[in-house]
Amino acid sequence: MPLLRSAQSLLLGFSLLCACGCSASNVTLENYNKIKAGMTRVEVEAILGPPHQKYQDTIFTWKNGETHTITVIIDDRGIVDRKDMEGL
Repeated sequence: MPLLRSAQSLLLGFSLLCACGCSASNVTLENYNKIKAGMTRVEVEAILGPPHQKYQDTIFTWKNGETHTITVIIDDRGIVDRKDMEGL
């Protein structure tokens, strides 16, 4: 039984680690610099992963904690119009 508890504890710890940090690791200055005007949303998501927030299918935000943020504005043609970052 102790082995089973150890395995369960390890699995729980790994799950918590991924839930808290794995998805946010793409929010970096390097990835921000890869995003260019004219890219599609699909191309941006290939770099950053799925957005953490979206507003009216035009403003998409990716976060890494409370202070590291990338925001991308998609125009009515579905391509990047502008981008912004905070804390990177």
